[in-house]
Amino acid sequence: MGIDPVYFLDEMRMFEVDNLIRAYNAKYMEAWEQTREICYFIASSQSLKKLKRSEVMPFSWDGENKATNTEVLTKEDRERLLKKAAEVKDKILKATK
Repeated sequence: MGIDPVYFLDEMRMFEVDNLIRAYNAKYMEAWEQTREICYFIASSQSLKKLKRSEVMPFSWDGENKATNTEVLTKEDRERLLKKAAEVKDKILKATK
């Protein structure tokens, strides 16, 4: 990754390590996305059917940008949350007076 091992092991903070790993993974993913794009153009020019990029080279990160929580909020939950929000609002207003 281009980081001095002494700095990495002794001086780096956890948030820096996390950012470094995220940047490294993004660079890795970007290179493979470019490869997929080239393969897609070659394959689609030779195919009679309409292809999707994810069909040409599927990756484990495909679909990660979709919302992970697909749970539907029920009417009861909505009412409960609105009531709780009103209580918090009242507490804040009382505290500021």
